[in-house]
Amino acid sequence: MTVHLKKEVYIDTLWVRKDNIRRHIYSICNMSANDIQSRLNECGTRREKANELFRTSKFSEALSEYKDIAAVIDSIVASNSLDSGSELMQQCMIAKIPCELNGILCLLNLEKYQEASALADTLLGYDTIHFKRVQHAKLQYRKGVAEEKLGHREAALRFYETASKIDPQDSKIKSAYNRLKVTPEDVQELEEFLSTGKMPSFAKKPSNSEMNQRFPNLQEALEKSGLKMTNFGMNLG
Repeated sequence: MTVHLKKEVYIDTLWVRKDNIRRHIYSICNMSANDIQSRLNECGTRREKANELFRTSKFSEALSEYKDIAAVIDSIVASNSLDSGSELMQQCMIAKIPCELNGILCLLNLEKYQEASALADTLLGYDTIHFKRVQHAKLQYRKGVAEEKLGHREAALRFYETASKIDPQDSKIKSAYNRLKVTPEDVQELEEFLSTGKMPSFAKKPSNSEMNQRFPNLQEALEKSGLKMTNFGMNLG
């Protein structure tokens, strides 16, 4: 069944929509501090729902929600001309950064590595005062993951190293850094070391910490091979 609207009704409908849009823009551009905080609280509620989508592996839906939340916050910042050093701006960034960090994680899970790297670049352009230490480490690490998946080994290693310096206690970051900094040449020399006892070029008189960091499982490997640390002048402790 086809319903034909009269021209006047159609025009009235358009006018109502335009009027609603004008009121919406006006409300965003003339928000008090309390209004902004209230809107940010709403964004926080939406982020929890997005987090639940992520936990159930609905990465596309979660990503869309995170993007929408970030867009709302961007509109608040732009429309109210918030100063970069103001408390309100800091509150906006506190609400926005977790959404974009989680957005990167969604993109990585969706294997959209180029987009993940680009979004990470956007966050890397933010002033670091807006980041908590752990958040900054996560950003560097996730940028590293994206770069590694894109085949950019040296770039990935740099980001992993930066992340490990920011948060040296994070085992996931430490593992990624240690894994990637071992080159194929290192592995070949290590295999020769295990079979012949010839000291690798990268480990001439190494310190305990250097060898443990580069090859966390070296001691166990030597013991399985029936070799002793003292045969090669090392003491890993």
